[in-house]
Amino acid sequence: MHSVRADALAVAHLHSPYATLYAIAKREFAPVTVQGSFFVDGVPLYRDARLILTTDRGQRLAEIIGTRHAGFLRGHGIVVVGKELEEVLYGALVLEDEARKAVQASSLGEVGTISREECRAFSGESDWVQRARRAWTYYTALEARWDRQPATGMVPFA
Repeated sequence: MHSVRADALAVAHLHSPYATLYAIAKREFAPVTVQGSFFVDGVPLYRDARLILTTDRGQRLAEIIGTRHAGFLRGHGIVVVGKELEEVLYGALVLEDEARKAVQASSLGEVGTISREECRAFSGESDWVQRARRAWTYYTALEARWDRQPATGMVPFA
């Protein structure tokens, strides 16, 4: 990814449970909330189920993702791309949330999606960096608070 896209300074591969369902099911991803408008251009599927262990497969994945923000790895997980780690974290969280909501909504019947026009009108891309930084600040504050918790009482091995 890094060699193909100058803006791909941060890339993460995850096994998030709901988003991975889209890598398994034969269903195209479409945003279901305005927050998901960031993925207006879709999230393509890398169809080769083999692990990406070669430069050639990595090149094919980069070509499939193109200028998009994420991709599904068939039967495996997701890849999220961003300029900074904050964007990748937020993208992964939003993609997982969108997938979870779609899966849960499907139990109620047909799932409504946000159209391309509606996504573009929301302009989720324009303040993406700002929202990503807010999420990063929130989660790092949670982590810092967790680090200050008292010990669990477990005794270390001698």
